[in-house]
Amino acid sequence: MKKRDVAVPFPLALRFMLLLACAMLSLSVLFALLLRLSAARRQDAELEKSLALLTETLRTGGVDALSFAELAYYVTFSVYDADTRAVLATNDPLLPLLDSGGKSRTYFEADYFTDSDLSIRYKTRALLAGADGRALTVLCAIDIANDSAAAMLAAVPRLLAVALLPVLALSLMLSLLIARGTIAAFKALRADYDREKAFTSNVSHELKTPIAVISGHAALLRRWGKDDPAQLAASIDAIAREAEQMGGIVTTLLELSRANGIDIPTLCYLKGVNEIGSCRLCMVEAEGYDRLLPACKSKAKDGMVVRTTSERLEAYRREMLKFLLSNHRVDCMNCAENGACALQSLCNRYGVSESEYAGSRLPIEEKLPLLKENPYIQYDPSKCIHCQRCTSARIPRSGAMANSFSCKRS
Repeated sequence: MKKRDVAVPFPLALRFMLLLACAMLSLSVLFALLLRLSAARRQDAELEKSLALLTETLRTGGVDALSFAELAYYVTFSVYDADTRAVLATNDPLLPLLDSGGKSRTYFEADYFTDSDLSIRYKTRALLAGADGRALTVLCAIDIANDSAAAMLAAVPRLLAVALLPVLALSLMLSLLIARGTIAAFKALRADYDREKAFTSNVSHELKTPIAVISGHAALLRRWGKDDPAQLAASIDAIAREAEQMGGIVTTLLELSRANGIDIPTLCYLKGVNEIGSCRLCMVEAEGYDRLLPACKSKAKDGMVVRTTSERLEAYRREMLKFLLSNHRVDCMNCAENGACALQSLCNRYGVSESEYAGSRLPIEEKLPLLKENPYIQYDPSKCIHCQRCTSARIPRSGAMANSFSCKRS
């Protein structure tokens, strides 16, 4: 193991070991307290049982009968006069005359005996006995020092302390292994994080489009900009730089409007492929121009004021849709493109459901067959809107398609 690798995990492992030691120590103390409580309750129950036996013997047989009471060998007792403290009966002359007031108590006195201390658990009970009604006190005691269970209980902390040492050593080794593995996993995650961050930053430049660059840096700002001032500054500079360059790339009014989130309807437009303005739906108004301008073909100029929607434009687009419908077989409910048709969507948008114009091509095109042999498109002449997308994209044509412009999907 290299020293450099141990430098970081070892303090973590040591902290974990100390935390485990504190937890085990707390549990050991709690366990010892519970054992002591259990032992005390057992002793109290034994004292209560012995007191009941002695009290009953006094009442039925008097003081002389106490010598025949069947007590446990480890229980000592004394019966003494509460006023004169004269001992009337006892099985241990060295037992001090104590009064617990009816409660179980612990009494300890160092060097009570010549060779040992006195440590007892005792309880007393007061009663009136004899014909004269003398006040007597019955004292029962258990020698804690000679109680085997108590001795075992006293040894528990030492045993736990001895057992704790190998457990702590083992926990230190395990903690060190876990810490090393955890740090290695975090390093791997950090490396993945840095790679993803670098990829997000670089992929937009590889696409070489201003919008892609701006979108990429916007993603960087949303994800890491708040926590990385350097990334924040770099992304802001890149966005500002690309925004300036967009003026030279976005050339038409349609491209400029889409770059700014403004919707202008189109059916025939394909950027870089089909920019002929045949559908005439992208017409816009521009100040200084009396006629309407096709947005897909009109160049954007600095200071140009353009309106993409107005009553005049709405009316014009409705009329253009009616002209398209006049040569289009309207059978939307039975059409495979129902719900996914751009022409249908625009007609719904502008409230056009039918056309009062009679198209000249529709009667002829309805008689032409539906062609499916082309692997790229299906051609239905009665639904062709002559957008010229298929011819501009150079889709291979055969049969009746050779004499037409478009395809079913518009």
